[in-house]
Amino acid sequence: MEEAGAVNNANEQQPQGFNFAGLARTLMIYYFISTFFRGDKPAVDPSSGQPLPPHHNIWRDTEPFSIDVYLSKKDFIDLEALHRKDKLDDVLFWHQDHIKYNWDPSNERSENVTIPTWALNHLINNGSLFAHIYVTKQGYAHLPSDPDYDPLAVFNITQQLNSHRPKRKTQSRVNLVSGEVEEVEIQGRDMYTDEIVNYWKPTLSIRMLHDFTVYPSHQIPPDVAPYYSFPAVQNFSDYFPVTFVDDFWLLSDDFIMINETVQSLTTQAAFSPISQIKWRLQLQMDVSWKMQRQLGSDSGDTDTFKRMVLETNPTLLALTMVVSTLHMVFEFLAFKNDIQFWKNKEHGEGLSARTMLVNCVFQVIIFLYLLDNDTSWMILISSAIGLAIEIWKIRKTLNVNVVRQPSFPFVTLKVRNKHAPTEEEQASRTLTEHEKSMLETQKYDEEAMRYTSYGLYPLVLGLCIYSLIYDSHKSWYSFILSSLTSCVYTFGFVMMVPQLYMNYKLKSVAHLPWRMLTYKALNTFIDDLFAFIIKMPTLHRLSCFRDDIIFFIYIYQRYLYRVDYSRANEYGLVAKTPEEVQKDKEEDERKQLEETKQAEQSNQAETAKTESEESKAETEEASHSAEEAEKSLHETDLQESVKQRKPKSSS
Repeated sequence: MEEAGAVNNANEQQPQGFNFAGLARTLMIYYFISTFFRGDKPAVDPSSGQPLPPHHNIWRDTEPFSIDVYLSKKDFIDLEALHRKDKLDDVLFWHQDHIKYNWDPSNERSENVTIPTWALNHLINNGSLFAHIYVTKQGYAHLPSDPDYDPLAVFNITQQLNSHRPKRKTQSRVNLVSGEVEEVEIQGRDMYTDEIVNYWKPTLSIRMLHDFTVYPSHQIPPDVAPYYSFPAVQNFSDYFPVTFVDDFWLLSDDFIMINETVQSLTTQAAFSPISQIKWRLQLQMDVSWKMQRQLGSDSGDTDTFKRMVLETNPTLLALTMVVSTLHMVFEFLAFKNDIQFWKNKEHGEGLSARTMLVNCVFQVIIFLYLLDNDTSWMILISSAIGLAIEIWKIRKTLNVNVVRQPSFPFVTLKVRNKHAPTEEEQASRTLTEHEKSMLETQKYDEEAMRYTSYGLYPLVLGLCIYSLIYDSHKSWYSFILSSLTSCVYTFGFVMMVPQLYMNYKLKSVAHLPWRMLTYKALNTFIDDLFAFIIKMPTLHRLSCFRDDIIFFIYIYQRYLYRVDYSRANEYGLVAKTPEEVQKDKEEDERKQLEETKQAEQSNQAETAKTESEESKAETEEASHSAEEAEKSLHETDLQESVKQRKPKSSS
């Protein structure tokens, strides 16, 4: 069985090859041709000069009919001869009756039918097998010798049930422990041989167009005219319902290769109606795909699209078509901002140098794995660009030296940031704050990688042992590459842990390239969507979700560790030096102290003013009381004086 239409490689995360622009262009060309180049004048009879009658559908709505399918070794069949020899039942493959020409779901039929032995032997001998499909109105016969035969009530089509196609290349894989050998079909570029072999189509899907369009005489659109059939009756212009075998949704990996090991072959015979719009859309898409194959496109690309449509919810599929475009944009922006960040980066303060080195090793492993599996050039170029960027970043920021040692593993890598002071410099002079920060970064980087290795190495060793015992490989080289690639996809997220540890120790995330991380995070969320609808390896599907967890932890750390102006931003620029930050802090404290003193003085002034006002009020009140007392005394004296004068007057 062929396998095409799947995402062929571990790193493939989205559908490729289907050209929506090409399809839209084809539909537009068809519209203009059918609009501006169709005839406006009806055809006329040369002998009489009268307009010819238009083309109508012979059948009426809800017309009952039956279907008979016969098998033969050639593309024609003589039913009369077989009937005379009483062998008609020997070639009858499928029969259905009491079907109505409408949209009632009860008219849809489906059944698994096994081909007879004589047909199987003929196919094994590299022969061809044809299905002759007779559609007959109910109550009529399809044999011309039958009294109930009517040429206006029966028509037939022919369909080949097998296909001669290039054989898929196979490759011998061996279990390196047990020595068992198995043949595996090759995926990717150049996966077909020059040998043509016989393949069986597992479906026979009969579709009937439910349409009553009236066409002017001789003006049926040229792209669909071959599908229309007419009765063999003179001066009769009406057409039979369009009936065809629909192979549009048949995938390449559905075909079954026929050889001596095949014991039986089964076909899913089915019948269902189809609308005019859906039929025309399928025709235009098929034309677009044929044009793309002529230009060198792989048939697996069209199978990928078909599988998405068949297996995916329409709403999710429409969303996928939109975000697939965004994925390419975000990937380009991530590359751009990554280069821009490291181009302006003057040092590696706060960034894990060992993580950068391990990421570069991972990129090398993936690139070699893709080369070993004949991946498409588009994926190889993208992987090569990513590898080149990783190498450039390492050359810009790190010094990597190979150090020999007497014990296992005999060779170690000594990684040091170019801008970090050496041991001699640390002993000979006083370090600046920036150099101390670099040493602190290097220390935390070593700690994080050491702690991570405690859990990583046993997991990698266990996965490699499992692959060696239970999986088959082309060679030891292939085993090493596939095992390392599996480790990259399975445990690659572990390499992001050191950076999380350093963020925790430094209590800052200002040193991270947040623009690049944001674009990569958006692409990761898009990959999550594709993981549900595209066929891909399980390990790669899991790797899509593991990155989400790491990014959410980054977001949480960004929330915890607020802006530190003494840290460099994504362009390597520092808003304020540590001295400026300290100076600003002292200035803020001085201003705060001055404000406190001013507030105290203001409070004292207010208190003094209040006391003065209260004292003045008391003085005024005392003065007023004295005046009142003096006035009262004066009035008393007057009254006494008046009393003394009254007796004198009376005497």
